[in-house]
Amino acid sequence: MKDGLSEKELGMLNEIALYAPYLAGGPEFDGSNAVSATGLEAPPVRSYFEKMAGYIEAAERR
Repeated sequence: MKDGLSEKELGMLNEIALYAPYLAGGPEFDGSNAVSATGLEAPPVRSYFEKMAGYIEAAERR
């Protein structure tokens, strides 16, 4: 899988791999206090993983 990737791409892949254990179990946040106070619920982690990966990529460019 890593064949043909640039050093930058490998770096990003390694950074994202750090988060894999956290995502594997389908994490959920306990937002019960926030929900009762505001009616807002935390989205599923999978729904914003792409955004998080984009942040990691942007940080790698700095």
